[in-house]
Amino acid sequence: MSKTKGAEPPPPMRYATVYYQRGPAPKGSGIRFGVQDPPTSGYSRAFILPGSKTSTIFCPFTLESFRVDNGCAEVDAAKDVAQWDERKLATLVTDNCERFTRLGFQRDFDVAAMVLTHLGAEVPKFLPPEPAEGEEPSKRGGKELNLEGFRPVKRASKRGAVAEFFLSGEGPQSIREAMARLDLSRSGVLSHLFCLNRDHGVGYELVNDCARLIVPEGLDIFAFPEQQAGASKAPDSSQSNTETDGTSDAARQPPQRKPQGKPADASRLKAIPEPSKRADVARFFLDWASLDEAMAKFDLTRSAVLSMLYQIWKDNGFGHEVDGERARLLVPEGAEVFGEKQPRKKKEAA
Repeated sequence: MSKTKGAEPPPPMRYATVYYQRGPAPKGSGIRFGVQDPPTSGYSRAFILPGSKTSTIFCPFTLESFRVDNGCAEVDAAKDVAQWDERKLATLVTDNCERFTRLGFQRDFDVAAMVLTHLGAEVPKFLPPEPAEGEEPSKRGGKELNLEGFRPVKRASKRGAVAEFFLSGEGPQSIREAMARLDLSRSGVLSHLFCLNRDHGVGYELVNDCARLIVPEGLDIFAFPEQQAGASKAPDSSQSNTETDGTSDAARQPPQRKPQGKPADASRLKAIPEPSKRADVARFFLDWASLDEAMAKFDLTRSAVLSMLYQIWKDNGFGHEVDGERARLLVPEGAEVFGEKQPRKKKEAA
């Protein structure tokens, strides 16, 4: 769920006594139950993770979770437990995670990881046993380290937070714990790992529900070279291009790895009509420019900026290159990029 500006943070996790009703409520009672297939009937204790409109009820005994409306009977009539031992409850959830994993039962281990994170406990890691002598190790997923394509990672970014998490301890770290701590989905964590390899050359290895980054010993992936660190200082106004088009000098540096994109097609070149948003974006990327700056300047998402560059290639023949967080338009020498907007021809009546 997207977070709106000024929205209050959700209340902390509750541990409460919840009443489960198996089957429909009595007619005329006006009671509405949210859990259709509860783990038991009657009173039981459960964790409640509140949200703005819906909450998640998590049973620590069966490791089942139920997403319900905040107005349902289970949440509305739940009574908080006055005193409860966080350490004992964390041990209960951890032991049940190991038990159900060993038995091969499908349970909501993702929500279990969120509960353990709220309790300040470590999320269990389920790693395959070490292969016996002469036995081949189990096949693992991931991407190899690419030193030639190495680029530093911004520590303050979400991608940097993912990298920092998987470098925080020895050996593989739990993907589920990363999801809980960084407020990401599983696909979101895996997408950041893939981008760390694609855009920064960092390798990674997937082992069951854990992952580890592959980084050469002694290499700090957050350390920028001196020339890039110097770019963050206030530039001289006489040498900076920021005043002309809002693009920083750091964004104009040549790429450090082979960029992606589309080549220019001389046979389809057609001037981009202006005034138009497409023309504004094209003018912004006539030289290497930051995608983040374009998003802020034109009030667009990253995918919308890239989509507009693709449409310029598709409709006007001008190519583009994308190098991680930067992009530029590919214009053949002598080509006319912009032209006046032509009025549409009215269809003649038959």
